[in-house]
Amino acid sequence: MTRLNLGCGYDIREGYINIDKWKTHETVMEVNLDLNILPFKTDDVEEILMLHIFEHLKEPMEFLKEMYRVSKNGAKWIIEVPYVTNTYQGTLTHLTKGFNENTFTRYTKNIRKYNVGQKKYYSDIDLEILKIELIPIGYQKYLPFKGILKHFLNNIYANIRYELMVIK
Repeated sequence: MTRLNLGCGYDIREGYINIDKWKTHETVMEVNLDLNILPFKTDDVEEILMLHIFEHLKEPMEFLKEMYRVSKNGAKWIIEVPYVTNTYQGTLTHLTKGFNENTFTRYTKNIRKYNVGQKKYYSDIDLEILKIELIPIGYQKYLPFKGILKHFLNNIYANIRYELMVIK
């Protein structure tokens, strides 16, 4: 089972091929993800973990195509990024902005049914959204009605985590 921990930094995980731009540990494979090339065969990977790296990529949506290429049908992707209303994210100008509950819906079949005459409107990527989890900041996890408050207040949620499945 091939499992990738992309942009691992010092988060070395057993059972994964840990990949980062820099060799942070002797077991880390050095790969510059900004080049949008992963050194794996097509349909070779069963799981991809990306924790707080996707938002740092120069062309994250282009990198999705490479992730899709190396992933097997049914592969699981776990991607965690800053949530769109996290104001700290806005202070870091090098980050891709705007990750929310709808970020990956453009790659699902559900959105395509509205695009008459265009089978694959955005790309050749097909994903199924398994789970979307909003992760609150510190004490905000104790606030009631977070689902409603997020529409009126910033910084209720720090991050958003997607669990996606590749469909080929």
